[in-house]
Amino acid sequence: MEIVYRKVFVKSEADLPEREGRYFVKLKGLPPEVIDIAVGYYNLSPNCGYKEDWLNEIDWYLQPVELPSDEEIEKVSNKYSEEHFAMEDFVAGAKWLRDKLINK
Repeated sequence: MEIVYRKVFVKSEADLPEREGRYFVKLKGLPPEVIDIAVGYYNLSPNCGYKEDWLNEIDWYLQPVELPSDEEIEKVSNKYSEEHFAMEDFVAGAKWLRDKLINK
């Protein structure tokens, strides 16, 4: 299983993490000479105040994204081939993109 990280800018509640856990975050408003990357914890409990803290203090966070395996790509390609897409081209393109993301 390969994981890449997607930068998510926090502009509204819709941008907040869907899962509770630790995330690499960039804090807002620090001077450039200060290291402003941290590990932030996000809690989904509604009364804990994390939502407001993140909206006010976090510029962006890195969201982990699991890349599909060869088997998952081929399984999805079967669905598309039934819809008259070229299965081989889809598989080749999906694997190429995944490999580019993990620098293979």
